[in-house]
Amino acid sequence: MKVIVKSLILSLGLVSCGAPTESRYRDTAMLERPPTLPVTHQSADQSAQEDHKLGQAKMQQEHEEPSVYMKSTTPPLLMIRQPFELGWDILGHALKQDYLRVTYREQAKGLYFITYSPEVLEKKDSGFFDKALSVFKEDRQEEYYVLTVTEQHLETQVSISVNQQKTTTDGSSPSAEDADKLLLLIYKSMSDKPKPEKQ
Repeated sequence: MKVIVKSLILSLGLVSCGAPTESRYRDTAMLERPPTLPVTHQSADQSAQEDHKLGQAKMQQEHEEPSVYMKSTTPPLLMIRQPFELGWDILGHALKQDYLRVTYREQAKGLYFITYSPEVLEKKDSGFFDKALSVFKEDRQEEYYVLTVTEQHLETQVSISVNQQKTTTDGSSPSAEDADKLLLLIYKSMSDKPKPEKQ
């Protein structure tokens, strides 16, 4: 009898310690549900074909419309088919040549001050005998230029001028014609892309 009474008291105690009867914890109607997204079934072949078409369209666009071109104005202008921020970065990467050195840059004003060592480029392009004879030649001094970067109708325009505040050690100043040649050299380094391999 004592066992029955103890078990009854124990079961009543367990029932009283059960889950609360408040409905706010049981009612899930007010909870936020994720949106229902439409499901489109596409075979692997279809998605591969679409990826291939997108890749071909991108390659065709790159071949038809170069990302960099020169305007034959006086003085000539280098044009980058990107907005100013991207054009500034692309130009910065192109200026990382061993014959160019950026001495100062200010993006807010769109200015790159660069020095150009033509003798480094000549040595790079010359043959063995030219390199051997260059020991006896006097190296020309670095020449100073200013690249001005501006945004023109969602493209980036780059112009070059001689920095009039700087002169070479012999007191001379580089010519505007030399500046135009340097801009053309920068353009060639930007437009030289490795050609895709034929399959």
